[in-house]
Amino acid sequence: MANNEINNPHDKIFRAAMQYKEVACEFLEMHLPEDIKKNLDFSSIVTCPNTFVDEDLKLLQSDILFKAVVAGEEAYLYVLAEHQSQPDKLMPFRLVQYMAKIWDFHIKQTGDASPLPLPAILPLIFFTGKGKYTAAHTIWDLCGKQAELMKRIWASPFQVVNVNLIPDEVLTSHKWSGTLEFIMRNRFRQNLNTDLKKISININYLLQEKNRKLVVELLTYIVDMDEEHRTIQELINVIHDQVPPNVENEIMSLAEILKEEGRLEGELNGKLETAQAMLNEGSDIAFIVKVTKLPLDTIKKLKKEP
Repeated sequence: MANNEINNPHDKIFRAAMQYKEVACEFLEMHLPEDIKKNLDFSSIVTCPNTFVDEDLKLLQSDILFKAVVAGEEAYLYVLAEHQSQPDKLMPFRLVQYMAKIWDFHIKQTGDASPLPLPAILPLIFFTGKGKYTAAHTIWDLCGKQAELMKRIWASPFQVVNVNLIPDEVLTSHKWSGTLEFIMRNRFRQNLNTDLKKISININYLLQEKNRKLVVELLTYIVDMDEEHRTIQELINVIHDQVPPNVENEIMSLAEILKEEGRLEGELNGKLETAQAMLNEGSDIAFIVKVTKLPLDTIKKLKKEP
């Protein structure tokens, strides 16, 4: 991320002074927690030229990023200076965003090398406003009554639904999402004929529940992923005994309708992209309407959007 133009005197003096190692080291010595300072190699501190503050907050905040060795491992020390007279109520949220940007910066810096393990990021808020800092200190504090729940979720490993390890009978016993999960498994594509028959009862159930559009969407997905490039009709033939003839015809009709809708949507998206490109080049709106055949109101709306 390129260094941004200096926007205010607070940012100018803060960033300029922190380029002096003596200033940076003394600042960190004064304000970092003791357990971090005793593990910090102050001689390893270097200043990174990056800024991660959102563009619309440049007049209110500035930041400085240091790279250092903490407990024998590379780490980042991130100082975010708050220049408002009152603290930003969303500061914990913004801090999480900036820390994610720092990791993204680190990943891009590693090039072909592995970015793992990700370095620790030690944040410090430097408040220059009036009175006490009364805003939230943690991201959980922003969640109100859900604070403890979110803290537990963030501190716990995220849950992985490894659909390939779920037994067939468990998935097929759940007719709605279970059917979706069953067909999205990698091994479904490898055993399509056999596995398609395993969910034929579910497909018939969905048909009886007047969800033929969902059935067509599921079958269309299977067609798209099928290495043998079979059609929906050929897939229906596999489960022919479970699908009544009249329903089979309705499925094929609906499949044609959805296919046509998809084609029309694709054409519309293409026209919108063309119109946006012409607007970007400064073309006259009337000329764009003539070329794309889009309504005038649609072009005007595109012009107003950022």
